[in-house]
Amino acid sequence: MEVHYQSTFFKRDSLREAAQTYLRWLPRDVNILVSTGSSGCAIATAMVTVSNRTLRHVFIRKTYELKSHGNKFVGFEYGMQEDAKCAIVDDFVHTGRTLRRLLRAAPERNLHITTVIVGRCSGFNEESLIKRLERQYQIKIIV
Repeated sequence: MEVHYQSTFFKRDSLREAAQTYLRWLPRDVNILVSTGSSGCAIATAMVTVSNRTLRHVFIRKTYELKSHGNKFVGFEYGMQEDAKCAIVDDFVHTGRTLRRLLRAAPERNLHITTVIVGRCSGFNEESLIKRLERQYQIKIIV
């Protein structure tokens, strides 16, 4: 599915369709979705809403948001399990900077990221970037 921020995440039907597509890609052992930014939050919230599975959503705020909004992790306190497997969800990956930031922040709360699901990859040599991130963090990235 081709995901576009302006057209996909602000229309009810296309957001539902995107959430259902992401859920088909989500491994069965993952029960926590991790996101940052408005697009990641939109898709993760839609996934939790339309899923037949019990999923939780943890939102990791961007650094510049911490001064005005407080806690770095939102949703963490509600029913978390220590052995829970997590997936990062977002609309796209370009340089990998956002994924790296989330993957570095996750251990602060014992979030075990096993999977990343993104709607698309755009940027210089994206196949090499995906392989490098998978190897570095020992995760599976699904595009």
